Amino acid sequence: MTAIFTEDDKDIYAPSVTLTDDALTGAISFLQALVEGTEGANRPLALTQFEEILEVNRNLQTVRLSYLPIAVSPVIALQYRSGNYLNHHYRPVGTSAWQSMTGNNYILDRSTGQINLNAEWLDSWGRRGASPATEVTAVYTAGYDFTTDSYDVQQIKALFGQLLTYQQSARFFGFESVDVDQEVAVKMAPTATVPVIAQIPKSLLLPFKKYRPRGT
Repeated sequence: MTAIFTEDDKDIYAPSVTLTDDALTGAISFLQALVEGTEGANRPLALTQFEEILEVNRNLQTVRLSYLPIAVSPVIALQYRSGNYLNHHYRPVGTSAWQSMTGNNYILDRSTGQINLNAEWLDSWGRRGASPATEVTAVYTAGYDFTTDSYDVQQIKALFGQLLTYQQSARFFGFESVDVDQEVAVKMAPTATVPVIAQIPKSLLLPFKKYRPRGT
């Protein structure tokens, strides 16, 4: 797991947090697991290689990748195969072997993840209007480079900083205040029943859902 938040980030986005070294690393790893889990982004946010098998829309001759943003490098690798459909005689067509596609065979829209298969290439394949490709396999890298200060990276780190600040606050542990004089006096928060670790509110994870993969 590539860390999306560092000790240097803490000084900017969570300055009230006093954790350092292994304790901070552990807290960040715990929160990142939540952020990238099913209640949050449901995916790794850092640059990650993905491999998908996608069904071709045979009317539009398109497929859509699930993960954004798509990295420029390394270049996406695509293969296609045909079959698993009924031909014009209503007979099933068996699945062919995977074949590689070149950059001349498709157009990739990085902003949407849509891949348009080249019409001239389809025509040359000789299927008279039907797509030669019924499935496409894509190997590509998508995610955010957290060594940069892009707008999206700053947004994610700011949201993460709020999570870290909340986790280290008394409210996370079910306390409203703790007074230490000659003895410890604990005042429970209105919503707390016992002084134990509470859950991270789902409202703090909700903003990360905008980064979820397509269809989830």
